[in-house]
Amino acid sequence: MSKPKDPRKHHYVPQFYLRNFCCHDDENKVPSLSRHNHFLIKKRSSIGNIGYEDYLYKISDKDIEFCIEKYLNTDIETPFSQSETWKKISDNTPELLTKNDKFILYIFIRHLESRNIETLEFLKIEQQRVTDPKYINEYSGSERRMHAELGFIPNGIANFYLGMSGSVEQYFEAFEKVSISILGSKIPLRISTNPVVNVPISTFKNEIFDPNRTTKWFPMTPYAGVMLHMNPDYHDFSSYQVVENNVIRTLNRLYLVQLLESKTTRHMIANDDYLEDDLKWAGLQIDYKNPRKFRFPT
Repeated sequence: MSKPKDPRKHHYVPQFYLRNFCCHDDENKVPSLSRHNHFLIKKRSSIGNIGYEDYLYKISDKDIEFCIEKYLNTDIETPFSQSETWKKISDNTPELLTKNDKFILYIFIRHLESRNIETLEFLKIEQQRVTDPKYINEYSGSERRMHAELGFIPNGIANFYLGMSGSVEQYFEAFEKVSISILGSKIPLRISTNPVVNVPISTFKNEIFDPNRTTKWFPMTPYAGVMLHMNPDYHDFSSYQVVENNVIRTLNRLYLVQLLESKTTRHMIANDDYLEDDLKWAGLQIDYKNPRKFRFPT
């Protein structure tokens, strides 16, 4: 009997998560702005056809064949999607989330971040930058040694990326430095195919960036999300509270900026009344021949 083939499409954004943001009349599609060369196209995208890369979690050459796609589905995605924590989210009852849900939310957020194709692109860029004399002061000795070792290993970057994607234990120790707030919204939240975004708190406060104190935003449903704070000074959980529209609008704009600037973010899921105003704010121009087509800023 022949061995069953691995699926071609490897989704770095789980489809069960995207369905929380589906169109009101079609659970298999999401309202999106999608990149096409120098344009954004407003359309309805099939959930099965976004947030994936062919054979992303597979290494195959003459010496080895290794794939973790099935493991990600059965050992990480399925337990989370069937958890009591996710049931509270999918039932649209985020007000029921408690401190007991904090660890699962934290692990899922960090996992989605590490398995995203943006992380793989970052690792590839770092591998090139670390040998450039212009960036000599940006890397520690241990970071340089790590990248040197990866350069000598066949498929070194790919192997390292699969190790990050398949491990949740790597985040256990940092949990003691995490605070989580459950935020509600009166207007629809946006996400993207890179749904965990860093919130530039230091920029807002005009402070120097501190890698030990970072803030991440992760929408769970169109009207509720998680704000995750990495800070060694406190460890807390704040239950559900609705925040002002101007706060949500700022968070929503982060996804538009991400879509315009990231090489790997290809789709933003958005269905709010402020979208066209934000497209103008970002400098996009509507195509006079097609009102659903917007040209990138020149």
